[in-house]
Order: sequence, then C-alpha cells, then structure tokens
Amino acid sequence: MPSEQKWYALTGRVVGLKVEANGDIHITLRDASGTKVGTVSAEIPVDPKWCEIRQTVFDWTTQNFPFSLKTAKSSRFASLM
Repeated sequence: MPSEQKWYALTGRVVGLKVEANGDIHITLRDASGTKVGTVSAEIPVDPKWCEIRQTVFDWTTQNFPFSLKTAKSSRFASLM
C-alpha cells in the first residue's frame, strides 16, 4: 500500500492550510514542541466520506463560505491554542 494511503497518528501544530483548485485540502504540521525540524503534509480529498474531517478543518478558518477558487488559495486559520 502506498504511504499516502496509510493512516498515521501525529501530534503537531498546524502551520499551513491550503485549498487546492480541485477542492483538496492540504494541511502542513510542525512539531508541537518546536524541538524538531521539518514539516509533515496531509491531504484531505473531496469525497463524501471525508466531509466530517473537512468540516472540522474549515471550522479552523476565518474564511467566509461559500467561496470559489480559480487557483490554489491559502487561508488564515484560527489559533488552536
């Protein structure tokens, strides 16, 4: 099974959130303690089975809905602390 189709449990701080023009959501995580370098990216695709997770992510944002995209768009998100 390709690594992008496996489930992983992570603890981290969300440092980036982008909605692609195709509707996929990309999330960038960094080590929550700040002691490790690097980031991890996750993708939430457009599909009915991901609606609950997508809604949770959109609840982090200050974006007004509905919105449309012609190109990928980054969004500010509310602090999770």
